[in-house]
Amino acid sequence: MAAQRIIVDSRSTLPWAGSHADLSLVNDTFSVCFQDLRERELSQWQAAHPEPEAPKPDATALEKITGEHRRLSHEISRLTMDDRFTDFCSYQLAHRPIRVMGSFEEISQSLNSERIKSLYMAQSYFRDETRRNVSARFESRGVEVTVDGTDPLWVESTASAIERHLRRGQPRWAPLLRPWGRLLSQLAMVTVVAAVLWRVTAGLGGAVAWWGLIGAVCLSFLVMGNPESMSWLVPKVDIYALGGQPAGTTHLKWVCGAVAAGLPAVLLDLMLRG
Repeated sequence: MAAQRIIVDSRSTLPWAGSHADLSLVNDTFSVCFQDLRERELSQWQAAHPEPEAPKPDATALEKITGEHRRLSHEISRLTMDDRFTDFCSYQLAHRPIRVMGSFEEISQSLNSERIKSLYMAQSYFRDETRRNVSARFESRGVEVTVDGTDPLWVESTASAIERHLRRGQPRWAPLLRPWGRLLSQLAMVTVVAAVLWRVTAGLGGAVAWWGLIGAVCLSFLVMGNPESMSWLVPKVDIYALGGQPAGTTHLKWVCGAVAAGLPAVLLDLMLRG
């Protein structure tokens, strides 16, 4: 038998923020990708395995045993068909070294108010020479979608459909993760720090310490350019509990609140003291 040709399409969609309910929608999107196969498998199976007749009320004990055997065989055959479709999911909590694994429907019941550090979900179909696999990995570095299979048209269309669905979950701070967004955030931080330091120095009646001002500017660039700082402020992936809000939204509110409090103070100081 000739070797199978497997086509792989991997895509990264950055960033993503969503609740546990949004993860369920992603899992549903995966299921839709296999809907045609499920319908075809079910149709073929029903044609080859008609529903066995139930024993009549006046059937003998042997006929009832035979009827129960046929019913169980019919159910086992159906489960064997379902085994061609697999569903796997695992996640790790942010504040506890606990990893949970199983199907998404099974572990979704255990999702609680704790934040999730990383999550992996996948659905697959294997039969004879037909292979289909869809997976998504949600980690601090972003979301990576991988689609592979023996049908190139299905692989490309499925990867595009999942990518479009995940891009709907881009948070409001997504522009800050782009190169120009990072630059603007650094300039804003430097401007605020420089203005506050300048007015504080002037208020103390001393000359402006240019070396201190330059140091503050460099520190601001380092803070805003540090991956850990930016990951805390605007995470690339943020999975939160239903009814909560993204951590990035909370952190931006804190920073913007501090800036909103500092700038008016500087402007008032300029108006009063010139």
